[in-house]
Amino acid sequence: MCSTWMRASSSTSTRTPAGFQDEPRDAAGLRAGQNQPRDPGRRTPSFGVSRGYIESALAGAVPVFEWVHCDSSGQNFPCEVRFVRLPSSNRRLLRASIIDITERKRAEAIASGERRVFEKIAANAPLPAVLEAICELIERAMPESCCAVNLLERDKQALSFGVAPNLPREFVQAMDYAPIGIRYGSCSAAVYLSRLVTVADIETDALWEYRREAARQAAFRAAWSAPIVASDGQVVGTFAVYRRVTGIPSSRDHELMMRMAQIAGIAIERRAAEDALRESESKFRGLFESVMEGVYQTSRDGRILVANPAFVNLLGYGSAEELYQVPAGALYWYPNDRENFARRAEIEGELRNEEYVMRRKDGSMLVVVDNCRVVRDQNGRVCGFEGTLSTSPNARKRKPPFSRPRSAPRSPYNRSATR
Repeated sequence: MCSTWMRASSSTSTRTPAGFQDEPRDAAGLRAGQNQPRDPGRRTPSFGVSRGYIESALAGAVPVFEWVHCDSSGQNFPCEVRFVRLPSSNRRLLRASIIDITERKRAEAIASGERRVFEKIAANAPLPAVLEAICELIERAMPESCCAVNLLERDKQALSFGVAPNLPREFVQAMDYAPIGIRYGSCSAAVYLSRLVTVADIETDALWEYRREAARQAAFRAAWSAPIVASDGQVVGTFAVYRRVTGIPSSRDHELMMRMAQIAGIAIERRAAEDALRESESKFRGLFESVMEGVYQTSRDGRILVANPAFVNLLGYGSAEELYQVPAGALYWYPNDRENFARRAEIEGELRNEEYVMRRKDGSMLVVVDNCRVVRDQNGRVCGFEGTLSTSPNARKRKPPFSRPRSAPRSPYNRSATR
């Protein structure tokens, strides 16, 4: 923090440094208005827009505001400024305290960027969008850097670019599908060595022996790469930072890189799990649709929840949607069979090779073999039944099981049935 004092003139109309008289010089030898970057939109020093704070301080308030300071080397950095009026009988004096808040602004930018990344992950955004948000965060927190995320193609033992929003196209083409090894660049070496690789000078480092010309054409002088590791310890990619000046990352940059590599690993692993689940569901769906036996799931109160095409065809319905409108109890030829089925299944947990007489849509009788088990909710309570249904091989050799009357009432759901 630095402090200085200034004497304000009696004029309050001006908004430029000319409104200050006898301005003291700071440690850099600059007057108060000289150490402000010019505002491109206003074509005036940014200090001019703070004149209202000065008048407020002269009136007795203690204004605190943020502005951009320009040091003696011409570098801009954010500051927090506090004005306090100094007691004086015949002068209008202010003390200005200036605090460098670069680190605070950096921390705020990182926190804001992380929120955007996690929001995209939670919203199930495409993986490239998540990785681009991570790169954007790094490039804002580490000026003059270009960031990229590479994905490991294990079958090819090579790295492909996942996202590289600001890398030159020629460099991306030259580095894409780089083999895993210690002379193909920082990323390939990071995978090969399973650790962070920091190359301070690409021109002299052996790790860039086979890709040095590509970096030279892109004017990159330093390259830092961290392996992206999944929860099972397997490397799934790399997180890379390229710079056009030589050097190694500071401790804070190193910490940020490792954290972003960890978050990228979460996103990549989650997407891989989702892809595997979709593939598994697709295979199950194919099996479900093509299996010869009827597959079903019903609720405890007798609603048909799921039925595959074989089950629908077995009972003579045109579609699963049509079948879902029929209560499960109406499909049994003998009304008490559904109640007996549910009671026994709940007691025994599963039923094997049970024969029942079912009523098809056209009213005809069908003897089937049922294999089922109970379905329980998260509290362990029975919430339904699931199983398979197939035509009984003994349907033509024996009379329907159980001693029941030869006829049964027609179901109101089977209007096309015949007596």
